[in-house]
Amino acid sequence: MAFILLGVGLALVIASKIFYNQRCAAGQGIPYNQKEKLMLYGGYVLLGIAFTLAVFNLA
Repeated sequence: MAFILLGVGLALVIASKIFYNQRCAAGQGIPYNQKEKLMLYGGYVLLGIAFTLAVFNLA
């Protein structure tokens, strides 16, 4: 279970970064839009849950 959450979380974080880099190719420091923020924070939440499950050996 933790490995699935880890994989999905990493995929969301990486996808968010890819979408952001496609939108601002020159790196002007444009803020994240709502979809990118949701994907990024959702990925971080899943990574946190996977970490908690792994640390406490719940999965």
